[in-house]
Amino acid sequence: MRFVAALPSEHMGRTAALLGFEAPVPRREAEAVLGAVSASDAVLVSNAVPTSEAVSASDAVLASNAVLASDAVPASEAVSASDAVLASNAARVSELESEPALTPGSEPAPTPAPVAFWRIEEMTFADELESEPPSPEPFGGLTDDDLRSPGRSLFATPPAPPLAAWSRLWPVLRAVLQASVPGRNPDVPALLRAWSRGEIVRCVPRVPQRTWTERASIWVDRSPRLVPFWSDQSDVCRRLRTTCGHSGLQVRLLDGRTQAGSIARHGNLLAGFRPAPGTPVLVLGDLGAYGSPGERAAWLRTARRLRRAGVRVAALVPSPEARWDPRVGKAWAAVPWERGRRRGGVVGRREPRFWEERAERLLRLASPAALVQPGLLREMRRLLPASEADAATEADAWSHADVRAADSTGLVLHVEATERLRRQFAADVEADVKRRVSAAIGRWHEALPKELLRAETLVWHALVPGAVAAPPGDIADAQAFVQRLAVSARRGGGDPALMTAARRYGRTLLAAMPDAVYDAIPSLKIVWAAASQGVTGVHVPPSIDARAVYEEIERAGEPRWWGVHQVGGRLVFAPSASGEWPSWERGPGSPVAWLVAARPEMIVKRGQDPRGTQILLNDNVSIPLHPGEGIQLRTDRCAVTVRPWRKEPWATAAGRDRFGLWADTEVNGVLLGFRWIPPGRVRMGSPMNEWGRQYNEGPQHLVTWTTGLWLADTPLTQGLWEAVMGDNPSRFRSADRPVETVSWEDCHKFLRRLNALVPGLDARLPNEAEWEYACRAGTDTATWLGDLNGQNDALLLDPIAWWTGNAEKFYWKQRSYVGQAAHIALWPQKPHDRSEDGTAPVQRKEPNPLGLHDMLGNVYEWCLDAWSEDLHRDLTKPPATDRWYSRRVIRGGSWKATAGNIRAAHRWAHDAGHRADALGFRLARGRLVLRETLSSETELEPRSDAAPSTRRGLGPPPGDGMA
Repeated sequence: MRFVAALPSEHMGRTAALLGFEAPVPRREAEAVLGAVSASDAVLVSNAVPTSEAVSASDAVLASNAVLASDAVPASEAVSASDAVLASNAARVSELESEPALTPGSEPAPTPAPVAFWRIEEMTFADELESEPPSPEPFGGLTDDDLRSPGRSLFATPPAPPLAAWSRLWPVLRAVLQASVPGRNPDVPALLRAWSRGEIVRCVPRVPQRTWTERASIWVDRSPRLVPFWSDQSDVCRRLRTTCGHSGLQVRLLDGRTQAGSIARHGNLLAGFRPAPGTPVLVLGDLGAYGSPGERAAWLRTARRLRRAGVRVAALVPSPEARWDPRVGKAWAAVPWERGRRRGGVVGRREPRFWEERAERLLRLASPAALVQPGLLREMRRLLPASEADAATEADAWSHADVRAADSTGLVLHVEATERLRRQFAADVEADVKRRVSAAIGRWHEALPKELLRAETLVWHALVPGAVAAPPGDIADAQAFVQRLAVSARRGGGDPALMTAARRYGRTLLAAMPDAVYDAIPSLKIVWAAASQGVTGVHVPPSIDARAVYEEIERAGEPRWWGVHQVGGRLVFAPSASGEWPSWERGPGSPVAWLVAARPEMIVKRGQDPRGTQILLNDNVSIPLHPGEGIQLRTDRCAVTVRPWRKEPWATAAGRDRFGLWADTEVNGVLLGFRWIPPGRVRMGSPMNEWGRQYNEGPQHLVTWTTGLWLADTPLTQGLWEAVMGDNPSRFRSADRPVETVSWEDCHKFLRRLNALVPGLDARLPNEAEWEYACRAGTDTATWLGDLNGQNDALLLDPIAWWTGNAEKFYWKQRSYVGQAAHIALWPQKPHDRSEDGTAPVQRKEPNPLGLHDMLGNVYEWCLDAWSEDLHRDLTKPPATDRWYSRRVIRGGSWKATAGNIRAAHRWAHDAGHRADALGFRLARGRLVLRETLSSETELEPRSDAAPSTRRGLGPPPGDGMA
C-alpha cells in the first residue's frame, strides 16, 4: 500500500514493513373469499357477502374486473358462473398453494384464512448502505483513496502523555544543573571572618547566587530498548535548550551502536568525549538497567572517571529504583524519572517472572491494536493500577519475546502471541477498560492510513460485542473496505499489479485476525482465499471451507439479478438473465421482489431481530415467511425489505398474479386498477446511439426509489372520467378507450373530484422519473422488448403499442414523404392498416413486465413535471406548479406517433392548457416521495455499432404524431 512505500527509509524499519491494510393476518369478519381455489388465491372484497350469494357476487366481481383480467376465459367457454369466476381469478391470482378446486354442486369447504400479500417496500443499493462516504463504485475494487490515503501518515499521532509532568522535573533538573556566581550583596559574615584573622581584604566577598550553569552536557541514551521514552528525552532537551540557551548546552546522542563500540574498545562510554571540570553531565537513560551486566559495568566505570576528573554527574532514569544496580545509581546520583506514582509491591521483588507478567498484562491491553506506538503503549499502561505497571513495564513490553518488531513507529506482535493475547483480552478484561482501550486506539489511529484502523475495527468487531464496547473505528466503513479489497484481490479490476498488491496486503491484514472474524465478516473469507492462493503453510481458519471459497474465487463475480416469488408461505429465489422485473417466469407463485448480488451470500434478517442468518443464493432456494413479520434481504449490492400488506381502505379488491400485487378501487360503479411498482433504480434518458433519440433525452443518470408506489395499470378511461366529471371531452368515444383531449389543468380538476369521492386514494399525476421507471420495468433498451432498428423496421412495437404503424389509416399514403407503392417497397413487413384512425380500447396490447398496459402508444400521458430541456435536474426539488412554468412534460407516444417516439426515453412538452386527441393521462397514488439523483454521468458507451440519431435544437419533425 502507498503509505508503506512512501515512508522515509530511515524511519520505516521492520514495523512499518510488517504492516504492509426486518400475527397471522386476521381474517376480516366482513370479508369473503370469492371463487378462491385456495387460501393463496383469495381476492379480498370490502363488502361482505353471504356464502350462499357467493356465485352472484363473484359474477359481479368478474364483470367489474373484466377490463383488468390479464387472460380472461371467453364467455362461450364458461360452463357456469362459478367456473367463470374461477377462470377469472386464476388469471388474476397465482396459485401459491395447490389445493383441489371447487366444482359445481359440491359442498363448499370451510373458507381458510387468506394468505397475506407480501410486497417489497424498501430497497437500498450498496452505495447507500451505512457507508460514509459512499464508494465511487458500489463495492467495486480498491479506490485511489484506499491505495494512497492522501494526507495521512504513520507519524500523524497525538502527543504522547509525558512520563512525568515538567513541574515535577523542574526542581530535580535545577539541582543538577545549577551553578554559583557572585551576587550583588556583600557577604558580611565572610568579610568579618577575614578581618578577625587579620587578613587584608582586597576584594569584598559577595553573597553567592545560584543559577543555571553556563555550560552542561546532556547524554541522551537512544538505545532501541528505550524507544518508549524517546519523546520524553526530546521534550526535556527542548526545554533545557530554552532555559539554558543553545550555546551552553551540549547534547550527546548515544545510540546502541555507539555504546557497543565504545564499551568494546574502552570499557566505558567516554570515547570521543573530553571531560571538563565544572561542566555537569546529565544522563537521560537507563544506566544499563534494562541492558546487560556489561553495560551496567561500563556506566559505573564512566561515572567514576568523570568524578575523578571533577565533573558533577547526575542521571534521570526511566526506571523504578528496584531495577537499578545500587552502585550504578549511587555513582550517577540517579533520580527516577517517573515520580509520585505508587511503587508498592515492587521494592525487593526483582525476579524476572514478576516483571515479565507485568509486561504481558500490558501487552494484553494493547493486543487489539495492529500497531502500538510508544505513546499509545504509555496510554494503555496508565489504564492499569499504578501498583501493577510503571515505566519499567513499558520497557519490558517493548523488548518482550512476543514482540515481532519494534522501532520508533511502534511495535508489532508475533502472530501466535497476538492471537493468544487477544483471546485473553476478550475473556478477562473488564468492560470499562475495554471501552477505554477502544477509545485510545481510535484516537491514536484516526489520522493514520485508513487501512490500519479498519483492520483494528474488524478485529474488535469479532472479539468484543458492540454492546460491551464499540469498536475504535466505523464498522460499516471497514466492511465496505473488505468488500473492495475482496474484489481487487480476486480480479484486480484488470490490473495485475493491483491484484498482487491487494493479495499481499490481504495476507498482512489477516495474519493475526482471530478465527471469529471470519464468522463476523464473511467477506474476509474471499480475501483469505485470494491472498492465500499459491502460498504454502497458510493457516486455514476452522470456519472456512477452503474448497467452496476457492470455487467462489473462480467465478466471474459480476452482478446478477434474482427474482423473488411468493409461493404459498415461502419466498423462492431464481436467477434472472437481466434486471427486468421477474414476471417472465410462468411457474408457481407471484413476483414479490428483485435483488442484485455479485456474491452468493445473502443475509436474512427478520422483524426487529438485529441478528441475521446467512444463506447462499442458488436456483430455487427458499425461505419461510412468518406471519406479520417483515424480512430484510441483504446482499453485497443491495438491501431489500419485504413486508406483509393488508388491503387499504381505498381498495375494494386486491390480489396477486404473475405480474405481482394489484389493487382495485371503485368509483360510481367503474373500476380503477393499480399495480404496485417496486422500489429500485433506473438510468433515465437514452444513450447517444439509440435510434430515434432526441437532444432532450440526456444526459443519462441514475435515479433510485427506496420505496415503491401504486400506478394505474392503464391510462385513465373515458368511463371513469364520465363517472367522476359527468362529461366526455374525447374525440374517439368509447368507455374502454383512454380519455383524451384533456389538458394538464383538466387533469387536476379531475383529481380533486376523484380524491373527494375516494378518501385515502390521494391520486395524482406521476412525475417524469416515476413514469420512465415504471415503463422500463428494469430494462434499459428503447422498449421493454428491445431496441428499434429504424422507422421502417419496428415490428416489435405491434404486440405492445398502438402507434401510427397500426392505428392510423393509410398513414403513409397521406404523407408526402413517399407514395403507397414506394412505402410497400421500403416496408414490406409493415403491420396491418386499421379501417379507422384513433385511439384503441385499453388492455388490447401486451403489458410490460410490471403488468402496465399502453405505457407506449395509444395516448401521450401528462406528467407532473414542468418542462426542462435538460433531462438531468435536481429531483429532490418539488416540481414547479405555478403558471410561470406552464409547459408540462408528456410521455409515451400516441396512436399517431411514428416509431421514433414510441420509446421509454422519449419526452416532449405542451402548455398546461393544451388539449389534443392523442393526449391523456395515467394516475399514481399516494404522496409524492421525491427521489434523489445519485450520479450525473457522461453519455454511456453505445450499446451497438448503430450511428447516433439526434436532432440538436429541433423537436420532432412536423407531422410526426405529437399530441
